[in-house]
Amino acid sequence: MTAAPAHGMMTRQFVRYVLVGVGTNGAGYLAYLLLTWAGLEYKLTMTILYALGIGLSFALNRKWSFGEYRQKRGALPRFLIAYGGGWVFNYAMLAVLADHYRFPHQIVQAITICILVVAFFLLQRYWIFRPEKEPTRDSDATDRRSPHE
Repeated sequence: MTAAPAHGMMTRQFVRYVLVGVGTNGAGYLAYLLLTWAGLEYKLTMTILYALGIGLSFALNRKWSFGEYRQKRGALPRFLIAYGGGWVFNYAMLAVLADHYRFPHQIVQAITICILVVAFFLLQRYWIFRPEKEPTRDSDATDRRSPHE
């Protein structure tokens, strides 16, 4: 595969990932603001919304963002490990920056989402929905031969 098609595929995946992320994270952040405004504790709110968002994010990114030429087996456990680590990071950011240093939790949550967006794209592209092994030129030529050769 040449650099141009690989770059084009990565760009297409990133655009799709961003569209999924804007929808899920945008709705999630608005729900976070509303629920915390209504009095729900912010780390509990983040945890509830995080759990709800995981399923939607997995389904959309698996099928649409990274669906082409991607390994499917084992993706869910890798996804859950990555997003579990993301939840720990998110919780720690709120506990340290909002609880301990008294930064506004709304700002801490917004910054944390931005950090995790980049981390999760890279994890999904290269680990969770990692590419299938690409065929070599020799295997391509072999596959096109007739069975009688």
